[in-house]
Amino acid sequence: MSEASVYYQFGPFQLDATEHRLLRDGVEVPLQLKAFETLCILVENAGRLLRKEDLLRRVWPDAVVEENNLNKNVSMLRKALGEGATGQSYIETIPRVGYRFVAPVKSIASSTELEDVRGRDLSISPLPRQDIRFSITQDGVRLAWASTGDGPPLVKASNWLTHLDFEWGSPIWQHWWTELSKHHRMIRYDERGNGMSQRDVPDVSFDTWVRDLETVVDAAGLDRFALLGISRGGAIAIAYTVKHPERVSLWRLPHGTLSLRQSGATRGSACTDQSDAGGLGTSKPRILQNVHQPLYPERQSCTRELV
Repeated sequence: MSEASVYYQFGPFQLDATEHRLLRDGVEVPLQLKAFETLCILVENAGRLLRKEDLLRRVWPDAVVEENNLNKNVSMLRKALGEGATGQSYIETIPRVGYRFVAPVKSIASSTELEDVRGRDLSISPLPRQDIRFSITQDGVRLAWASTGDGPPLVKASNWLTHLDFEWGSPIWQHWWTELSKHHRMIRYDERGNGMSQRDVPDVSFDTWVRDLETVVDAAGLDRFALLGISRGGAIAIAYTVKHPERVSLWRLPHGTLSLRQSGATRGSACTDQSDAGGLGTSKPRILQNVHQPLYPERQSCTRELV
């Protein structure tokens, strides 16, 4: 028995990968073979960023070709899909990185297979759009940062070994960023020496990590925002709040460490005084107590208001 075909539906188009056919409202759209293969890979990975080198390797597995061949394919696809004429965007370009298919896609089994899968949801839900940009720090380091979703801004302070692109499809981190992006404008970045940011840098220190966060926040145009610190990012989040208490509405340190909310706090009352910084420098700092709150529930809540 021959294998049943699977069709992909997006907008007015139907893509039959098995028969190498692209239809628009039932009318075939002619495409060159390599352009068609490029479209299949993009559609099958709808919502995901595909790097140029990965696309080149998958479309031309047995040959070494120049990048302009891929660019030509994408240009042909955009023309065939009518992006310029209709204003509908199907393929997003991430400058110097790769491409992403951004239109919603539905997988439709052939009629011989429908009886077996009746009632199942075969939709491919694209990930939220990840807008990756690059900014330069005061000491000339190129940082990559990403923005996803809409709503109140939430910024994640950097931690060691991140990669904006790989994390977006990671089974460990993907659910974090997709869920948080549903109700927030989520801002993430790769710190210097990591991921998509500049690897060879003149200086790496705690101060530069804090300044990297300052660069990203300013580049994103944020005046006031919530701050998320994971692992080493917790210390960076605290240090940034000490320097800029008027800009941080809330910071959250997962794993039961601490959440701190500011209510109209001023520089004089928020964190610049050690007593307001959780008692740092004392024999029994309150931040240390709050770190152990999940283990010692009899202690006071680890969320407190600053007044």
